[in-house]
Amino acid sequence: MELLSFQTGKYYSSCFSVFKQNIVGDYSVVLLNLPTIIRSMLEDAKELSQFNILSIGSGDGTEDIKVAKIVEEELQRIEEYRDVKIFLRGIEPNEYFKSLYDKAIEELTGSLKTRSVFDFRGNTFEEYMDQNDDLRFDLVVFTHSMYYLDEEKSLKYCFDRVLREDGKIAVTVEERGPLSSVNFDVDECDIAKLQCYEKVTKAVEKNKWSSSVFIDAYKIDVTEIFDEKSQDGNLLLDFLMQKVDFRGKAKKKHVNHVMEVLEENTLLKNEKRVAVVFDSMIVISKTN
Repeated sequence: MELLSFQTGKYYSSCFSVFKQNIVGDYSVVLLNLPTIIRSMLEDAKELSQFNILSIGSGDGTEDIKVAKIVEEELQRIEEYRDVKIFLRGIEPNEYFKSLYDKAIEELTGSLKTRSVFDFRGNTFEEYMDQNDDLRFDLVVFTHSMYYLDEEKSLKYCFDRVLREDGKIAVTVEERGPLSSVNFDVDECDIAKLQCYEKVTKAVEKNKWSSSVFIDAYKIDVTEIFDEKSQDGNLLLDFLMQKVDFRGKAKKKHVNHVMEVLEENTLLKNEKRVAVVFDSMIVISKTN
C-alpha cells in the first residue's frame, strides 16, 4: 500500500487540508514554546548579524512564516538585534507546494518582508545532505517531517554539520493519538509516525545530546471518518494512517480494527466524535 508522504503531491495536500479543517480550536506546540526558546538563545548570544533557520518539510510556507515571525518578534525585544536579518531555508520535496510557498512569501508585508530572505529548496532532505552545504544555522526545525526520514541519521547530520555551537534543533512529532494502540504487527496498519517519538528520544539518549521536551494537546473532530462514503472522512483517515486510500485498499479486517481503535479512543458528544492528540517538541542543543 502506498504511503502518504510528501511525494504524493496534491493528494497529500488535500489530506492535510482536511486534517487542519477538523482541528478543534488552536494548536501548535511550536508556537506555544518557541518564543521562550528563541528568547533564551538571544540572551546567551555573543554576537549576531543574521539569524539562520533551516526548516525541513516546509509545506506551503505557512509554518515557516510563523517561525520567522516568532524569531523577528524576539529580535525586536533586544535593541542591538533589531536590525538583524533573518534567513530561512525551506526543504520541501513536494512540487505541489512550491507555488503555494512562493505565493505565501510574496504576500508578506511589513518588517518581516524587508528583513527576511526565504530560500525554497525542492529537494528531499537526503538529497540536501548529499550537497555538503557549509552554511551553519541557529535553528533547525522538523515540523512533523521526521516521519519520512531516518531519525538518527538526520539528527546527527544536523547536529554535526548544520548547527552552530549555540544553535538548537526543534523536532515536533506526535507522541500519542487516537490510533496509538493500533496493531503495528500488521503491515497495513503500521503507522510510522506513531513510532517516531520513541526513535527520536532513543537517538537523543544514545548520542548523549542535551535536550528538553515540550508537550501540547489538541482535539480533532473525526466524526466523518465513520461515514465510509464521506470524501473528507476518507482523506482524514488516510492522513491519520499515513496511507493512500486505506479504506479502499486495506483488508476489511484491518480497516475494522482501525475503526474499533478509533472509536475506543474518542469521545462522542453532541453527535460529534472527538479525539485528543498529544504533540511533543523535542529541543536538542549542543550546550546545556
